[in-house]
Amino acid sequence: MKSIPTELLLVIFRNLKSANLKSSMQVCKSWYNLIHPLYFEQVVLNESNIRLIQSQFLKQPRNYFKNGVFVKHLKIQHDSKEQWFTLQELVQLFIYLPNLIVFDATASHHFLYYMECLANNKLRGPKLEQIPCDMHEASFLLNLAACYNFRHSITKLKTVYSSLDQQDDAQFVHVLGGFSKLTHLDVYNETIGSQLTPFDIQAVCPQLVQFKYFIEDFVMDSFNRTDTRCAKDMKRLELNIPDLSRTYIDYITSFRQLQLDTLCIHLQRVDLRHCIDQVGLDTVLYLAAYLSQIKNSRITFCHALQEYEPESSGVKMTQFYKILSKIKGTRPTYCTATFDDFYPNETEITVKENSHLYFKYGLDYEDYFYDEDCFVAQVVLPDKQRSVLGPDMIHQLNFTIRLENEGTLCHVLKYALTNCPHLQRFTLENNNCQIFGLPHQQLDYPTSMTLHQVVKKIKCVGMTLSHRILDLLSRYLPAVQEIVSELGDENYNNFSNIKNNDIVLDLSGLKQLRSFCLDIRTIVNTRVVFRQLFLRLKYYGKQDVYFSIQRNNGGYCFVPVTFGVVQQMKNASVCMVSILCHDVEEIVLTCGNNNVIAKIQCVTKGGVSIQD
Repeated sequence: MKSIPTELLLVIFRNLKSANLKSSMQVCKSWYNLIHPLYFEQVVLNESNIRLIQSQFLKQPRNYFKNGVFVKHLKIQHDSKEQWFTLQELVQLFIYLPNLIVFDATASHHFLYYMECLANNKLRGPKLEQIPCDMHEASFLLNLAACYNFRHSITKLKTVYSSLDQQDDAQFVHVLGGFSKLTHLDVYNETIGSQLTPFDIQAVCPQLVQFKYFIEDFVMDSFNRTDTRCAKDMKRLELNIPDLSRTYIDYITSFRQLQLDTLCIHLQRVDLRHCIDQVGLDTVLYLAAYLSQIKNSRITFCHALQEYEPESSGVKMTQFYKILSKIKGTRPTYCTATFDDFYPNETEITVKENSHLYFKYGLDYEDYFYDEDCFVAQVVLPDKQRSVLGPDMIHQLNFTIRLENEGTLCHVLKYALTNCPHLQRFTLENNNCQIFGLPHQQLDYPTSMTLHQVVKKIKCVGMTLSHRILDLLSRYLPAVQEIVSELGDENYNNFSNIKNNDIVLDLSGLKQLRSFCLDIRTIVNTRVVFRQLFLRLKYYGKQDVYFSIQRNNGGYCFVPVTFGVVQQMKNASVCMVSILCHDVEEIVLTCGNNNVIAKIQCVTKGGVSIQD
């Protein structure tokens, strides 16, 4: 521990909780000297120690506050409704906390009272850098007044500009201009008819490092600004605005890309299609190209209020992938995609740390079409002649669609496996069925293994392992080593329409498959009458093996039988399940959560062994 630099120790200690800091101080004298100032940096006052402090004021305050010089963050919470610091006591308290920079009373019963005290010109004391607001409607103006009293030291301000405050835009801008050291500013503009713009705020707050601006009604457009005092140190910009205009895009792109670290844009009243219609695809692509130079970025489009007509030309999907391609740029990003038709046209695109691209795409009727023969949805693909990238960029896929038939998920599975060759994992689901594809362990961005070689485990919940699904797995996922089939919610899934036919599960195309877990309720109806169930294992190169599964005293009896017994029992109540496979090492039969009927283990040379 002696070899650890002091700077690194301080970083470690700052991440410890108060109780751990207290015990760490007792390790040695050098640790005590490092931790002691940190231990008192953040102080929380509640009902008991407020009463104690008030009583100590009358005795030996200098001894009691001998560590007050270390206090930087003071928070009042869980205090009594009948007890509070008077203005004079606050004045005295601030005298003994000369280096206090944050006064947080948002969890106090007397928040408004303390804001009134802080707004009083008699209360100066330390150079407060932040006075958090509880964002309650009645406290906006009082909190702003309290912060204004410390305007020459305040660096972080979160405030609401509301018509209830009876201000106009010029007055509000004038107030903000009084904060000479403001670096972090959140403004929620709720004033009806206000035309306050980010330009106006930046003109009086040129030293901003982080700026969040929220407005509901006004769309900034056709503004000519010549102010040159644009924030040269801006690192994070967040805009929550009704719509996107060329003026806003010009404002956003006026920041140097290397200067801006994080950019977030939330559009409240426009979806992606309408945004493109209003400002043009080229303008949106211009913004997307700018986003490609930002380390962390997010842009969201709201849920559409109307539905669009279905169309299979892929124009909208093509435009979406063109935007993604521009945002991605030349970065080797890992892409996680979510398609969801529960939130039509609600779209989000996020880039984190230049390495992870995430998008959520709200499917609408124009994004998929129906196969008239079986009424299953097929997702419209982008025109690869017009878009450089398509679903091939996706490494993790989450797909939700409301159509409940299993055929829909088969189409989605085929869509995923044929169009996303770099998949590491996927989750495909409708209202009651799910298909999961997983690696054995979390992988980073793949560099060599492609064509689904990293997908090792398949899990199906609430659906049967149809011939079509197994064929897709055999064709596109040859490296699968484990398959699990579960019923899921027994009260929700209904397999009562399963007929008394022979069922064949052909796993022979999965030559690397080593483990197969099957919930028998997905292949035979167990709700009314548990039929006579025979299981046939056909290992290629070995003799067929037969088993019988029967109810037995509330449980299940699983025993080997001969082919002759099977022949004798053939009738309408008998179900034969045949599993065809190569070298599957273990087959587990279950009936419900953790209710294992039997484990069948393949012995390479000696046939099959059973574990009940």
